Amino acid sequence: MNNIRGTALDLFAGIGGMTLAAESAGLDITCAVGTSAKEADIYQYNFGYRPYMVTDVFGTNFSIEGLPETDYVLGSIPYFRYSSAKIRTGSVSAGKKYWEMNYFFDLIRSKVPKGFVVMLSGCFEKDGYDLIKRISQYGYRVYWQMIDSRLVTGMPVYDKRIYLVGIREEFPIDFRFPEKLGSYVYSVAELRQKENVDSKLIIDPSRIVIEPKAEIYNYRHVIEKACERGQKAKYIADRYIRYGAWNPSALNDGQEIRKISVRELARTKFFPDEFDFSGMSPSAAYASIGRSVNVCVAAHVINQLCTMLESYVSGRDPSDWPKTSEPEYVRHEKNPKQSNVEEKEIVKSNERRNVSEKKAFEMYESDGQEKTEAHERTTDGKETKQKIFLSYCQRDRDIADLIEKKLEPLIKKDFYISRDIRDVKYRESFKKFMDTVRDHEYIMIIISDRYLKSVNCMYEVTEAFKDKDFEKKILFFVLSEDDKKYYQSDASGEIAANIYEPVKQARYTLYWQKKEQEISEKIKQINEPVYSRKLAEELTHIREIEMDLPDFFSYISDARGLPLETHLQTNFRELRDIIYRETSVMVM
Repeated sequence: MNNIRGTALDLFAGIGGMTLAAESAGLDITCAVGTSAKEADIYQYNFGYRPYMVTDVFGTNFSIEGLPETDYVLGSIPYFRYSSAKIRTGSVSAGKKYWEMNYFFDLIRSKVPKGFVVMLSGCFEKDGYDLIKRISQYGYRVYWQMIDSRLVTGMPVYDKRIYLVGIREEFPIDFRFPEKLGSYVYSVAELRQKENVDSKLIIDPSRIVIEPKAEIYNYRHVIEKACERGQKAKYIADRYIRYGAWNPSALNDGQEIRKISVRELARTKFFPDEFDFSGMSPSAAYASIGRSVNVCVAAHVINQLCTMLESYVSGRDPSDWPKTSEPEYVRHEKNPKQSNVEEKEIVKSNERRNVSEKKAFEMYESDGQEKTEAHERTTDGKETKQKIFLSYCQRDRDIADLIEKKLEPLIKKDFYISRDIRDVKYRESFKKFMDTVRDHEYIMIIISDRYLKSVNCMYEVTEAFKDKDFEKKILFFVLSEDDKKYYQSDASGEIAANIYEPVKQARYTLYWQKKEQEISEKIKQINEPVYSRKLAEELTHIREIEMDLPDFFSYISDARGLPLETHLQTNFRELRDIIYRETSVMVM
């Protein structure tokens, strides 16, 4: 390949997804660094040269000084809190992540590339800003964005990743992430492998119960084991293909249900069909593809960075910078099957992504497999169900009883509704129970004026907001004054939660500010830490509530729900559609 736009180094290259992206964007990969011998074999077979092999902190490693100079550093790296205390835990995994993160730091400090593009395969929470701060010390401005491959490329996948882009401070460029790569929406039929697939992928129809007419099913390792034991398993229809060695999605081609093939899964990440996986076992290939970057997304981010740097160096005014060309794997035609709802969802998501820079709520396992297990035993201990936590103010107990009474018979085969009045045992800590809220598949909230003024209730919400998928987990009912008719006991005072207008939202902000001042004054009056400990804990919760209140109002206002009366009249049809469409499969 001709060196047209510059050179690049692919760090922790894996099977080569980032190398494909760089080549598509016009860069010359002069060196690749890898940590897995099996993945290096696949890389060498497809690209003609073998990555430099490095090991973690527990073994020998390849010296950075031996790597060539480069214009760009690209790669997929694990984000990990880089405190050396993590190494002392004795965890090999912790030590490996710690070492790989520091290898990246040392690389950019030593080679001083013009810029870098990396995908984070670990977690990036609020302490992720420490990561950005550390990189900034090496002379880079850092930009980050959580990119949803489905919304950006139109591919039916569940694949959200954090991308970091760094630019040397000497280039005064304000980087802009791409939002869409075209209006095309791929169908499962386009991804299906036309040639024969391995018969081992076909699922015995006598051992499964499936939902009719669905194209994608959520498949998990536990289902396979259940079938081996002769048990029947239930496959839940899914909207998106999911990655991971233990839960590759199942496809329905109209004649048989089978696991997705390696080739089909690779197509979802825009690997070309000539890319050869024959040297890997299917499970290893599933895992490697799941960990890989989306070639189309990465190519566009790299292309964007190169184009902006080239335009600056050439002296063009930023307003005259050319638009980046689309990578070769992107389709542009409009899919006639794409609905207006999907179009609105794409626009809505793009708007929301740019608002929440105070929180990065996506967390991924180091192997790229999404954590979907939120299964607990029911009270009878006979079958496994997924849990829905019902959060409400005790004064709104009548509404909670009504919702549970109407909804529970409709979902009791698959879901269990947990409530504090029933699930907190005598003398058990309510705080301990509320800390388990994040382990539930969904958080169902009854939002009233009373709820928004309750420390315990709002503490539950702030805990839910710390979850990686809080937007997917939260289901809510916003009460109005008309809902007073459903109360059997205490219906006094205001019921309605008036939160859809900024002026009315401000009323609650002022309420919590006043509450904070009152508690602070009481602590000062007591002037004894031992006796004011409980007040200090409450003050901490109140400050957390104040910090998260704007995000809470923003989310609820943006995701307007249906009135409680509508849910009751339709037997919670919309709500049930959401929880059955998005949750993982269950063994019957």
